[in-house]
Amino acid sequence: MTHSVSIINTRLLWKLVWVIVYGITLFYTYLSFTDMAHMMKWMMYAMAWMAGGMFAEAVVGLVYHCCGKDSNNCH
Repeated sequence: MTHSVSIINTRLLWKLVWVIVYGITLFYTYLSFTDMAHMMKWMMYAMAWMAGGMFAEAVVGLVYHCCGKDSNNCH
């Protein structure tokens, strides 16, 4: 496997991870609309998943930008 193919596979893997994280957020968001008695609980789950997912995506993006395999200036 060449270097560029492994980078593409790694990026694809991370894209799939983010789709799953945001899919869980979507699940909790729509679950809250089906049960009004527990709406706040499910919306809190959705907000926690969204905040955590966005933070994780930002951290991984920063690490890949600074020290990714395709970066020439990794320290």
